[in-house]
Amino acid sequence: MDAKGNMYGTTYYGGSGEACSDGCGTVYKLTLGKNFTYTQSVIYSFQAGVKDGQNPDQGAGVTLDAKGNLYGTTLYGGSTENAGTVYELKVSGNSYKESLLWSFDTVTSDGYYPRGGVILVGGNVYGTTSSGGSHSAGAAFEIKP
Repeated sequence: MDAKGNMYGTTYYGGSGEACSDGCGTVYKLTLGKNFTYTQSVIYSFQAGVKDGQNPDQGAGVTLDAKGNLYGTTLYGGSTENAGTVYELKVSGNSYKESLLWSFDTVTSDGYYPRGGVILVGGNVYGTTSSGGSHSAGAAFEIKP
């Protein structure tokens, strides 16, 4: 939730991502209105493939920084391994521009399939994966945007 009372979240399916039969997932915003009513808008639809994420895991959500930028993970998409991503949605006027900060790879020991959300500490993004890592049981990661 931001300082104005707007809420943000993700959906596993839905959106305009044509690569997925039920949509590749979204990031949405609930804008606070009068009498504590909210208006929902999709601020990003994932497209899958090597240049975008796919399917934010259920419950992963997003983390908001002081500038209003959003950070999160997708379970799939990214590199040719389709092993998940860490993304940033940077505020650009009244919209958001998406950037992949990291694409996980099943071949390296950095882990893959991020299942939880992320936190921000000192401007860095931290989270965990459910698979891979040095003992094949997941890994903790740090991304410096």
